Amino acid sequence: MIADRRGRTTEALLESAAQGIIGVTEDGRISVVNTMTQQMFGYSREELLGQPLEILLPEDKRAIHRTHRRSFHANPHARPMGLGLALSGRRKDASEFPAEVSLSSVVTEDGRLSVAFVTDIALRQRAEEAFRHQAEMLNLAADPIFTWVMGGAISYWNRGAEILYGYTASEAIGCVSHTLLQTQTAAADR
Repeated sequence: MIADRRGRTTEALLESAAQGIIGVTEDGRISVVNTMTQQMFGYSREELLGQPLEILLPEDKRAIHRTHRRSFHANPHARPMGLGLALSGRRKDASEFPAEVSLSSVVTEDGRLSVAFVTDIALRQRAEEAFRHQAEMLNLAADPIFTWVMGGAISYWNRGAEILYGYTASEAIGCVSHTLLQTQTAAADR
């Protein structure tokens, strides 16, 4: 009964994950997927189980991935993938999306599985691009604009602030605004 409860708990954890989770056998076949994987890639569980993992990758990346997969199985260890790389997933409809992937390995009663944790990062990339665009627009403003975080450390310094105060962004960011600009707070004036 305990094993049965553990199995249900493990399944509930797997299904509640906000990431796609894919278990892959040593021969590269998909043996475990959660609901998020199905939603992310557009396949049903039945369509994925037993298929080569590479069906979830862009066609031009499949051959090299087989080599990477074999290498990971030979030396399994937890690791993030794609730091600094542009990784992509491929949906059933052949559309692609930017992905972040972490790998791990687990030994089960059926043998060793490689486990991939997949996150669709398209929304994050769009938000980062919007932030970069806004920062570029603020930098074009002739007025000095700067922001600071708790404790007064400057976190943003635009071109207008550089011109008015004479400090470059790299000189100003991280400095305490009152120290850099030699100002006092209202409380210090009393």
